[in-house]
Order: sequence, then C-alpha cells, then structure tokens
Amino acid sequence: MHSEQHAQNTLPIGAARPPSYATRPGPPPPMLPRLPVTPHKPRPGVPLWLIAGVALGVSTVFAGVFALILGVSMVNGDSILPGVRVGGVSVGGLSVIEAEERLTRQWPVVLLQDRATDRQWQIEPARIGLIIDPAASAARAFGYGRVSGDAVSGIIGTSVTPVLTFDPEIARSGLASLADQITQPAVDAQIALVGGRVQALPARDGRAVDIESTAALIASDPVGWLEHGEIPMKMVALAPAITDAAPMGCRGRSTARQPADDRRVRSANRRHLTVDGRAAKLGGMAARGV
Repeated sequence: MHSEQHAQNTLPIGAARPPSYATRPGPPPPMLPRLPVTPHKPRPGVPLWLIAGVALGVSTVFAGVFALILGVSMVNGDSILPGVRVGGVSVGGLSVIEAEERLTRQWPVVLLQDRATDRQWQIEPARIGLIIDPAASAARAFGYGRVSGDAVSGIIGTSVTPVLTFDPEIARSGLASLADQITQPAVDAQIALVGGRVQALPARDGRAVDIESTAALIASDPVGWLEHGEIPMKMVALAPAITDAAPMGCRGRSTARQPADDRRVRSANRRHLTVDGRAAKLGGMAARGV
C-alpha cells in the first residue's frame, strides 16, 4: 500500500509538473477605492431662546388666568377695588362705610401760594369753600369697575373724582382769616443813620391777597384745584405813603441849622442891648453934670 501511494506521487520522467499555487505567491488583490470619511455632525438641540419663550408664554397664560379669577372675585366682592383712590386718598379694599370714614378724617390739606415771594400756607379744603361729600364719593369709588370705569384699572391703580360743592361765602371768610398772615405791609421811604452817615432808605411796596379774585379762581374749577392741591392766590400791591426821602433830608438839615442860627441872633441882641445900656448911662451922667 505504501508503494501504491509512492507510485501515485511519482511522475514519469519528462512529464510536466502542474503548477503549485501553494508554493508560489500570486499577485496582490486589487485595492478598492477609499471612500471619503464624512465627519460626524452632532444633532442640533433646541435653542435656549425658544425654551425661554415657551416658558414665558406658559407663565403669562397662567398669570392671566389667575388674574382673571382674582379680578372676578374682587368685582363680585363687597369692597372697593384695591387700586382705587379718591382725590389722592387711597380707599382700595375698604367697604363703602370704611371709605366714607376715611374720607371724612383724612382729606389732605390744600396749599395757598404767593408765587412771587415763594410763600405758602396750608388750609383745610372746607375752610375755603371746598365741601366734600364723603358718602357720595365713597359710593362713586365702589362703583368704579362695576358700574363705570375699567375693572383692570381699578385693580392696578386709578383716581376717582370726589363729589363736592363749592361755597363762595365760606371761601371769602377763610381767605379773610389768613389775610393778616399773608399781608406784607408797605414800607415808607425814610432817613436813617447807617454807619455814622445819614442815608435815604427807599420805599418798598407791600402785598395783600385779593380775596374776591382768589375766590373766583377757586370757583372756576373746584374739583381741579382740590385734586391739584395747590392754589396760586391773586395778590394786589400796597403802595407806600412816602416814596421819596429827599425832602425829609432837606428838612432835617434845615432843622439842624436852626439852633446855631438862634444862638447867633440871641448873642447879637445881647450885644445890642449892652451898647444901648451904656449909651443911656452916659447920657444920664451928662445931664446931671457929672
């Protein structure tokens, strides 16, 4: 059997040996073209501004719904809307009775001004004829956002015009009560001794309130002046009685010279009497033959 295998592996002399691919290297396999490598792009995320916008929108919607619910509950309540004021006095959140009491005791004062001299005086509105109706004003405040006006403004903040009447007689009486404090008397021209020297001091005009004109000004818009809180008074000038001190200076100098002149006259009279007396004495002696 061994001989049979040997005979199979042995070729006759001169016979061609078949090629052996196991012992001879073949050509390299063809190279495939390399594809370009595409860099990996990260997946784009959601922009921050979009997230912030969505969050803001959602919060705004919730806030609006909450405000709507709150506003409806306030409008249907029994108190004045929280942002309502009456002529500068806050009455928001109060009942009508509480608002009436506050308007009765807490109404702010009004300033009477003399703008030419930058002086001003405080006075209660009732003293110059501005009579406020607290009950009617409180009822008007309660109706704001319910009967009239905007409910949103009533919640955020608004001012309601007070209900009042104007009495011109009370206004004149109140202005007259302040006349002594307001009036600046006129100053006459005069002569004064200043630093050892005689000087003429000029006259100065005075000022006084014009009661009738000021009362007419208040009557032109009582609600407006009350809400403004400052009333510029009408004033009149007071003229001094003496406007020139020069004649007074002349009279003073004339008066100052009079004592010296009188002394000179009296001295001359005494000398004249002395001479006359001596002459009379000599005449008498001659008559007696002395």
